[in-house]
Amino acid sequence: MTMLCAPGMAQTSTDTTAATAPRRDAFFWLGEINKASLVINTRQGLLDAKLAPHIAQGLDTVLRAGDQPGELLSNLVYGVLWEI
Repeated sequence: MTMLCAPGMAQTSTDTTAATAPRRDAFFWLGEINKASLVINTRQGLLDAKLAPHIAQGLDTVLRAGDQPGELLSNLVYGVLWEI
């Protein structure tokens, strides 16, 4: 049960979905934006369709590595950019 009150009043929630949902940090949302950009730019002809699978594979590699505990995301991203 969720009760939302007028501003300034307490909010009560017994919904456990938020507590069990995976954490959505800035790196997650940046990945979502990058995936959407890849799709729309390919569909609009702004990105060569032959390059899209290669870019998607690189993006997937970065996102999977970023999901690993203890990873330094900025170092990983810089490392991938230097390889391109």
